[in-house]
Amino acid sequence: MANNNDVILTQEGKTKLEEELHYLETEKRELKQAFGLEAMLYNRSVEGISVNNAIEIYDACVAPLVPETVLLHIGEADVRLFAGDVAIFDQKYRELVKH
Repeated sequence: MANNNDVILTQEGKTKLEEELHYLETEKRELKQAFGLEAMLYNRSVEGISVNNAIEIYDACVAPLVPETVLLHIGEADVRLFAGDVAIFDQKYRELVKH
């Protein structure tokens, strides 16, 4: 009998997880090739992350890894911010890059 800490994965769930992992590995390979990167790639994406809160997340999750390269991906939250106020987006993006 499983306890509360056990994860029970159905075959359907296992297949979906394997597909997602394959997708992520393919995506990482393509990024490495496109940017000529030799270093390991880590995805530190957090739901709802944007230039508004990225510095705090960078300091907590990325900086300890002492990365050689950081790739910034503009996601849905930033697209909404950009559409709403370009000046604030630009200011926050510049602060993040300078950090």
